[in-house]
Amino acid sequence: MQRRLRMQQERQQLNLERIIALSADYAPEQVIETEVDPDWFHHYCELALNIANPSMQQLWAKILACEIAAPGQFSLKTLYMLKQMSHKEALALQQAASLCCRNSSEGSGRIYFGVFRRPSLFQLLTGRGKALLNLSQYKLSYPAILSLMDTGLLHHAEIESGELAKGDSIQLCIQQQRLHCTARHNGLVLQYYKFSPLGDELLPLLHLQPQPHYLEALQQLLSSHFEVSRIRADEDDTTSSD
Repeated sequence: MQRRLRMQQERQQLNLERIIALSADYAPEQVIETEVDPDWFHHYCELALNIANPSMQQLWAKILACEIAAPGQFSLKTLYMLKQMSHKEALALQQAASLCCRNSSEGSGRIYFGVFRRPSLFQLLTGRGKALLNLSQYKLSYPAILSLMDTGLLHHAEIESGELAKGDSIQLCIQQQRLHCTARHNGLVLQYYKFSPLGDELLPLLHLQPQPHYLEALQQLLSSHFEVSRIRADEDDTTSSD
């Protein structure tokens, strides 16, 4: 029993040392003078002791580096949720993050997958007016979405935007691109999954793989009801500054 406990402690110490060593690779050159909350760091170390998966160790190392750079970014609730997350769930979060859009009017991350018009007599007679994307084509299956909902990283329901009137504009930011969308009709509604505050905390830490096929499909989906133009985010910033 003593030998087993000693081996367990040695593995835990090695896990913690690896994570702290990795955090040096992500640490910024300059940090603010405020120190990390000692209670937060105590809980962090206790939770990190049993993180052995290399990918998860990198994620925990990024959290520590970000917290050292600017204390208060990650809540204890986020740490405890992350501790319970499996490697499979972490991969699902990574895939969901690669589809994340941000609306210029609201900062929370969203995954857009549908657009429709509120029912009119024409739509009731023809059944037209609703378009959806199959997110499993972009490696985000419905079971993965449910898993992220269960872990509290996505809100527990599909969400619909408020109705947009003809001429209303929205701007979606995704993958260093911006989609400027102007409604062609009245009563347009967008459907999306929304990241929770916990999910939003983790998004900046993830290495996002570009999803050009999703971006193209989203633009085509929106073009059925919107006038859509796409530009690079840095080009838009340059234009704005000019």
